[in-house]
Amino acid sequence: VTMGGVGTGDLYVGTGGQRRDYTLELVVAGLAKVDQRKIDYGEAPKTLVDAQAATKAKKLNIWSIEEKKEEVKESSQSEKEEELKVQLSEIRSGNHFFFHVVGDEANKVME
Repeated sequence: VTMGGVGTGDLYVGTGGQRRDYTLELVVAGLAKVDQRKIDYGEAPKTLVDAQAATKAKKLNIWSIEEKKEEVKESSQSEKEEELKVQLSEIRSGNHFFFHVVGDEANKVME
């Protein structure tokens, strides 16, 4: 369980022959959903994806609430690109480096 209260991974109840997949039961009941990233990357089990699709079609529990679709805001003319001069201060690896903006007053505060 993450700090935000999100459960990740498999959840089983019982032991031995009475062990059952509680994750599947939650998805079938419409009380949980499969992470979309797992579905996109093909990492989610087919049984969970199929169960979610069936539950979504029946509009059970969490799927009974219609999701508001956010409109994608097209870039407006008021947003403009700005060119800045930067000075590299340290390169640690190919994708990890530090820089500061030339002429920025914040740099003087740190010195």
